[in-house]
Amino acid sequence: MNRSLQIRGAICLIVLLLSVYLLLPTFKAASFSEEEREAAKTDPELRAEIEAAEANAIRRGLDLQGGMYLVLEVDIEGMSPEQATDAMARVREILTNRVDQFGVSEPVIQTVGNSRIIVQLPGLQNPQRAKNLIGSTARLEFRLLVDQQTAMSAVERLDETFRTEIVEPGDEEIPGGDETGDAVADTSDAMAEADGDTASPFDTLPDLDELDAADTAARDEMLAEAPFSGRLIPTPYPYFMVLEDDVDAILEMLESPEGRVATRGVEFQLGMDTMPLEDGSLARALYPVSPSVALTGDRLTGARERPDQDIPGNWTVSFSLDRKGARQFAKVTGENVGEYLTISLDGRVKSAPTINSRIPGGEGVIQGQFTSAQASDLALLLRAGALPADVTIAEERTVGPSLGSDSIRQGIQAALWGSVLVALFMLVYYRGSGVITDIALVSNILILMAVLAQFGLVLTLPGIAGVILTVGMAVDANVLINERVREELRKAKTVRAAIQSGYQNATRTILDANITTLIVGLVLWNFGTGPVKGFAVTLCIGIVTSMFTALVMTRVIMEWLHRNKGQTKISI
Repeated sequence: MNRSLQIRGAICLIVLLLSVYLLLPTFKAASFSEEEREAAKTDPELRAEIEAAEANAIRRGLDLQGGMYLVLEVDIEGMSPEQATDAMARVREILTNRVDQFGVSEPVIQTVGNSRIIVQLPGLQNPQRAKNLIGSTARLEFRLLVDQQTAMSAVERLDETFRTEIVEPGDEEIPGGDETGDAVADTSDAMAEADGDTASPFDTLPDLDELDAADTAARDEMLAEAPFSGRLIPTPYPYFMVLEDDVDAILEMLESPEGRVATRGVEFQLGMDTMPLEDGSLARALYPVSPSVALTGDRLTGARERPDQDIPGNWTVSFSLDRKGARQFAKVTGENVGEYLTISLDGRVKSAPTINSRIPGGEGVIQGQFTSAQASDLALLLRAGALPADVTIAEERTVGPSLGSDSIRQGIQAALWGSVLVALFMLVYYRGSGVITDIALVSNILILMAVLAQFGLVLTLPGIAGVILTVGMAVDANVLINERVREELRKAKTVRAAIQSGYQNATRTILDANITTLIVGLVLWNFGTGPVKGFAVTLCIGIVTSMFTALVMTRVIMEWLHRNKGQTKISI
């Protein structure tokens, strides 16, 4: 046996053994039963074993393992073409950072048209959490609460504005004399007399909890007098509470053009979290914050979730600022000791801690009733940065794991039946040489799958179609080789000479056909989206592996089986 044949044979054997080794995690991941996966939720060791196997296994696309498909609409109205292009690029980059940190394997994030982005999240287990993560603009702001007089003046202007709108024509005077009307009218005086350390001016506002819920007429009369403050619940702190049922009405007034005019000098922001009241109803805090932003999240350099040292089971988010942000933060906290500093995300207040002292160094903590997952998501959003434009979900589809399992089963069945039929044809038509062709076909699929596993490429349902097509192309190459060998045998050449001439004559044709197809596949891979790209991935890899198995592996086997010069017969 010549040295060249030995080297080529060793290369083929190494490639096959390496392929089997790389596919072992895939086989192991597929061997775990549903009972074992369920048990892994409470067994850390088993969970770590499954995660390690899946991390090195072939990654499956959305159509094979289930997940979420989102179409996001980016608000670029009013932007110039250059600004819109830049905004789309930044949105895609930030979404990519968020999804990568979220831990979804092989997400697909693609720009479609001028204002839409497609996001595919295979294997996603918590769709609602993903939507909250992707759709949030993550605009972090630090603002001080306004003084009590400014807040109460804005409340009175809101009452006056919307009271005028709802009174009957001809009623020029505001009804007064009753307990509710006096309470609203006297808020300014009460505010002036209140001690800021021991009382709140909001104590004078009408308390909805004191009203009989069944007395609809009394409530309507009270809301006619105080359409805004009548929906506020006083607290001993410099902010209000709003019943969850009244949130929409409050927002409608605040967001109207009249409401924006009435609240000049102050901005009302709702709390992000609901809080239960003594009667079991839910309410949100309403903070009167300064319209000027003390500090924005643009100055953040890092954010990390940490367990709350004071409240077991609770989590906080610590953050750090750059040099300029640290100076601003130190200045703001130093000048407002004893005041409340709200920390808001996307216009909703997450927490409002009291400034106890000047905070140098640019380090701070966001406190709230965070679970571990909520704190992790908030830290992730802060690290990834704010979206430069508002993003809405225009379309949403969820693919269940059962549908993915059916797709895998049907795809594998199609691939197996196609391969079996092709293998039987080769055995019948080419006999012994057909066996060599079948060995090459199995090796081709093994190597192709190993490449997918090694480089973390995604196998999709169209990708399985690409595998089936690869099998057909590999057979085509072997048919060309076998026919050329037959032609050489008809010329009365020896078996070894016929094999060498047959491969030499077929190689150019095989290369020409496969290279042109490979070019098309690369174009599809680079410019295609979704299913087209999934098909192109396996097609391109399959072309390379099929040329290797057809031109190298089968030739090694043929030359090894007919290495004796005296052989005069070949099964072909």
